[in-house]
Amino acid sequence: MPRKQSLIFLQTADALVGALCGPDLKSREALCLRRAPCPDSRPESLRAALDGVLEALTPARPGVTGAEPFSFPADVRLCLAADMALFRDWSFPFRSGAKARQALNLLLETEFPCDAAALGHRICLTGGADGGKGLQAVSVSLPAGLPEAWQAALAERGLYPRLITVDPFPLLLGLPRLKGVSLFLHLRPGYSVLAALDSKVVRRVRVLERPLPPQGGDCADPAALVRAAALALDGLPLTPERLLICGEACRGREAATLGDAFELPAQVLGRDTLLYGLSALPGESEADCLSVLCLAKMPLRDPRRRRLYPAFQQARSFSGVAGLSPTRCRKLIPAAACLLCLALAFLFSVWAEGHARHRQARELEAQTQAIYRKAVPDARGPASLMRMRSILQGRLADLRGEQRAQSDFPVLRLLRAMHTAAPPKLAVRVDRLSLDAKPCRISGSAVDYDAVNSLRDAFAGIPGVAAVNIVSAASRTGKNAAGAERGRSGGGTVHFELDLLREEARP
Repeated sequence: MPRKQSLIFLQTADALVGALCGPDLKSREALCLRRAPCPDSRPESLRAALDGVLEALTPARPGVTGAEPFSFPADVRLCLAADMALFRDWSFPFRSGAKARQALNLLLETEFPCDAAALGHRICLTGGADGGKGLQAVSVSLPAGLPEAWQAALAERGLYPRLITVDPFPLLLGLPRLKGVSLFLHLRPGYSVLAALDSKVVRRVRVLERPLPPQGGDCADPAALVRAAALALDGLPLTPERLLICGEACRGREAATLGDAFELPAQVLGRDTLLYGLSALPGESEADCLSVLCLAKMPLRDPRRRRLYPAFQQARSFSGVAGLSPTRCRKLIPAAACLLCLALAFLFSVWAEGHARHRQARELEAQTQAIYRKAVPDARGPASLMRMRSILQGRLADLRGEQRAQSDFPVLRLLRAMHTAAPPKLAVRVDRLSLDAKPCRISGSAVDYDAVNSLRDAFAGIPGVAAVNIVSAASRTGKNAAGAERGRSGGGTVHFELDLLREEARP
């Protein structure tokens, strides 16, 4: 089996088309395409159609015994028929995709007033609208359980689809960027798909009932198609400039007949207009070849990019999202085991380093406690680090005589004297008061500089106070209070700091 092959399933109105092809369009000559009847979407019909297609795609190996069974590619893609879907188009005056999806959740409930569990919706943001100021979106609704039924039937046969989408999006994404408005018409057995494109932006998608061909003709009734297309495009402010046709009934003069009926220049996809740079091969009569190859060429969805097409594969399925078959999963198990071993080794090294540092810290703590017991043998109680530090600082203060000076400091007497000395009607507010054996500091605010000077003079007369110094005094405007020493008065609130130097603390 060539490398990079894809297993493609294409559902039509009454059949299932299966193909083996590569994403590189140059491998087209190796395309293997088979059909099996699929009249409805019941689970037993899906299983029978899948078995018929897979059996037809399995290469025959006569006379070979004991060989391994044929392995299909891991890249499995499925395109559902458009006649099972309901398409709606939406235009928003903003460019935010998150806001558009939030609004569509409410709009879809209004558009389809049925049981919410009866339909499964997907939203794709096809491009800009309203001259680039807005956002264009297309919603696709399928019967609930239909994509899951296909995915379950494929999983029973060891196939896990990486992509499940709906016709005609594989063909629409393969179109080149054409200037102006184009009318896309995909003619299929039983129905037709109509799409309006503004440059490359999909503005509307509708499914048309395929009218019966006129007597003596192979193509559908052109006049009936024109009337159905006019009803589908009603209310869309666009004027088509060309007609893009795809289908088995558009070879030769039928395409020109449809172009004359729509009064537009007709271009046949694969002949006049390329799809992913692909043209139809000479003598090719299979119309589904273009759809199969375009489905193989479709880019898989990137969560960082906008949803350009509806995708119905289950996001919770590991094989569906990652595109991993059981064989590839078995091959990835050793690599995953190696990564797990490396992660465990890294975690063990981090734990070992932390454990070694913890043990070293405990040893240092034990040594510190031993030194503390020798330095303070009369200490009682647990020897925590904070307690050892406090006791040692107290003992050092005793040795320097600081503890005794601190204990002899007359705090209450100094507070009473300050309260008595302060003028009772002085407009001063004390915010912070620090009293210790060192110079005492008073911080607060006054109405003016004269009040600060009056407070300084009052505290200077306290017995035992050698001097009172104004450390700082400033108004709210930030101007320095140099004038406070000279008794000048200023306006506004004055913040000040005073130092009281006791006679015992004078150097």
